[in-house]
Amino acid sequence: MACSKDMYVKAIVNGIATNCLIDTGSACSGINVELYRHLSAEGLLRDELLPAEAGAIGVNGNRVECFGRVGLCIEIGPAKFETDFWVFDMNPKLLIGRDLISKHNVVVDVSNARIMFGGLELSLIHISEPTRPRLIS
Repeated sequence: MACSKDMYVKAIVNGIATNCLIDTGSACSGINVELYRHLSAEGLLRDELLPAEAGAIGVNGNRVECFGRVGLCIEIGPAKFETDFWVFDMNPKLLIGRDLISKHNVVVDVSNARIMFGGLELSLIHISEPTRPRLIS
């Protein structure tokens, strides 16, 4: 995998399938505000949005608006995680940063395009165009 390509895994967030960026350069994990609103409109959120006075700087150096934190259930392969995500005005739809990478002892193998955690090994995928989230029945 060339270093210019982003590292994604397929994920399910509160019943909605989407792609999730594995971002070792991001201090925290986040969900796109549009995906958050979609989950809310579908009644798929268990927790309320907790206000947070936090800011973030995007990879381009611009400030990224933060709307708060929310508890989510994320499925990656057979693994499930229930944890807080920051709600950002950002692209990608879902991002796992160093907070969850270190909490769950995820090993990111960029050379072989894979991640490993909890005895699992998953291949990373390259996404060239954004995909729309879809409900998993």
